[in-house]
Amino acid sequence: MFQARHGDILIEQIERLPKTAKEKKDNVILSASHDHVLEGEAKIYETKNKTYLKVMGKANLNHEEHKKINLPVGVYQVIRQIEFNGYENMAVED
Repeated sequence: MFQARHGDILIEQIERLPKTAKEKKDNVILSASHDHVLEGEAKIYETKNKTYLKVMGKANLNHEEHKKINLPVGVYQVIRQIEFNGYENMAVED
């Protein structure tokens, strides 16, 4: 199963999209200080609190501060990185 870290997110391959996932209309996976953008033959899906990618052909993940990642055909869950600062959990932002 394919996995890739891209700054403040982890892309992890899964078997299938949840039935409740709805297609997102744009190609921004995560909008933080700099956007993580999905380009190519792929779509972004969301549930209430999770994000998924469905890659049907040639596609990649782009971010201005990180090297482009080519994604193999498949379905992926996007996991936001969390850090603990000694007092609380905080979402990592780059």
